[in-house]
Amino acid sequence: MLQIPAEGFLRLVYGRLDPDNTPTYEITGPVSLDELRRIFPGV
Repeated sequence: MLQIPAEGFLRLVYGRLDPDNTPTYEITGPVSLDELRRIFPGV
């Protein structure tokens, strides 16, 4: 499960969630934030 502010989620989906602008988040499960960045490369 990914818990991240709405702005962070939108930035992730659009490929704009870089490591310097990552809000506080919590991920539980087998996926890391780096893997999610690869899944959502942006438009």
